[in-house]
Parts: sequence; structure tokens; C-alpha cells
Amino acid sequence: METAARPNQHVEVDDEGQADVVDSADEEARWVKKSNDAFFGYRGYSAVDIEGGYVEHVEVHPANQSEVNKLPGIVDALIEQGIQPEGVLADKGYASAANREYLQAKGIGDLIQFNGSRGHPVHPLQTQMNRSIATLRYKVEQGFGTMKRRFHLSRARYFGAAKTQAQMAWAALGVNLLKAVRKLQSGRLQPYAGSRPS
Repeated sequence: METAARPNQHVEVDDEGQADVVDSADEEARWVKKSNDAFFGYRGYSAVDIEGGYVEHVEVHPANQSEVNKLPGIVDALIEQGIQPEGVLADKGYASAANREYLQAKGIGDLIQFNGSRGHPVHPLQTQMNRSIATLRYKVEQGFGTMKRRFHLSRARYFGAAKTQAQMAWAALGVNLLKAVRKLQSGRLQPYAGSRPS
């Protein structure tokens, strides 16, 4: 997510005469390069229930922080909420020995896509596994797409990671409500037994 601030760089000098380069009014936003494009802002993470496609947890961190280190924190947050994941479906950005060991220690199924490295290409069986995982992971990407298109999450509205995370939480709530309404309309989700239609 791009920050709400302009990424103008300027120099500030404190009372002791020490110069410091300040990137923008949003002090927590950072630069990251993705493919050939550079972005100034934040990276959003979400945990999605594969069965219903509901967003169960969101986090926002500065864009320059690597996603590979965020998996344990996201899983721990789910467990603290009383959600015990049976398995974790994740893309190649989370592929690391540390993440695989963490999931194994927690007794959680490891469905992280495999990532090759220079001189060590992905084995054909791992490529096939990656494709299978991708067919299950689409609900996560679908949730991000809906948050960006319908709830304008491509750009942050506020400064700071905490406020940007709140914006993402509201977008996730909107996605969940949209899914629930569609399921009610199609008859795949039944209203609560004690409720009456209005």
C-alpha cells in the first residue's frame, strides 16, 4: 500500500547541529522495489480462512521489512484469537527453513510454496506442488483484490503503520460482510436461528 504522504526527501537539523535525512511526513513508511517499480509505503498481510474465504487477521508493516519473517507472528496472533490453524498455505515469499521448522514444532501443516535459488532450481515435483497450493490460495488473493478494488486499499489514508492497519481491518471487515451477504442471498449461509428477517 502506498502511503498517504508524498515521499519527498529533505534534511532536518536538530538543536545540536546534527543533520538527518527525512523521507516524508509519514515517518514509518519505507521504500521497497517490486519487479522494476519502487513503492513508498507499507506491506499488508492477511490470514484468510480457506473454507469460507473470510479474513481472520490483518497486519501492516513498513514496506522494506521482509515478509519471510512475519509468518510466526501472524500464526501466533491467530492462536491467541482462539483460531488453531490445521495448515498454512503461503506463497514463495514465506519459504524458509525457519518457517517450516516453526510450523512443524507447532504441529501445523506446511503448505508453503517452494522457492528455488541460484544453482538450485525448484524440483519438478515441487513445481507441481506449487501449482496445487496456488489453486487453494486464490481466496487470499481474492480478498486482497476486493480490499483494493471495493475498499480503496491500494493507498493508505493515514500516516503510520497503526492507522494504516486500522484502515486494512475496516477493509477486511467489509470483505467479510460482503461475503456473508452473498452467501445469505445464495442460500449457502443460513441466518442465526434466533433472528427474524426484517
